Amino acid sequence: MKKILCLVLLFNLILSNLTFGKEFRDSFLISHRGSWICRQENGKNEFLPHNSMESFKETAKVGFYACEGDLQYDKQMDWLYMSHDPLTDKLEILDCPSLAEYLIVLKKDNVRPLIDMKWSTNTKKMIECINNLKMNDMVIAQCQDPNKLDLLKDSGIDICLLIGESLLQDDLWLDRALKYNVKMINIAHNLITLDIINKCEQNNIDICVYSVNDWKHRDELRALGADFIMTDNNW
Repeated sequence: MKKILCLVLLFNLILSNLTFGKEFRDSFLISHRGSWICRQENGKNEFLPHNSMESFKETAKVGFYACEGDLQYDKQMDWLYMSHDPLTDKLEILDCPSLAEYLIVLKKDNVRPLIDMKWSTNTKKMIECINNLKMNDMVIAQCQDPNKLDLLKDSGIDICLLIGESLLQDDLWLDRALKYNVKMINIAHNLITLDIINKCEQNNIDICVYSVNDWKHRDELRALGADFIMTDNNW
């Protein structure tokens, strides 16, 4: 009986150390804009709407490591809100989740917010909101704009560098990643290469690949070296 108990304790100890950040969810999945197949209507899968409170709440319950959300800023209203596209109608803006609402609902279930900073995002106000909620060590901020990165560098917020084709030229992505102490890169599944993977491993940078909704492709990318998979699925 004592041997069995020791084995159980040893197994639990091993499991407790197999987490990516230990304090965060033990998962390699990142929800794409809070959207994933979660219900069936008349035998058909349905996606929850992108960047909605419904999708953020349900995503938080499921067990993703992080949940991406798109952050916009309306200067006239002085308001940070979650939406892929900038809105002009005041009522439509107020109908979107605010940045604070998005952060709080994910914090409750220990899911990391991954904020995709759009061109309109007011970086200083975003950092202020995160500071007020004491979530600097939980939030991941994603962008590639050097002006925004300059403001993020000393904020205590983990930076995810969004990589497009322009940054792949002459390893500009790596120069920028090292300059701003980037913790993670996010790159399209059709752009990832072994060279990028090797350079990330050499510089202790995590790799997230988006958007992958096929489980075979997911497993291939994981075997190749991807640390995280951004998806609309929940396998």
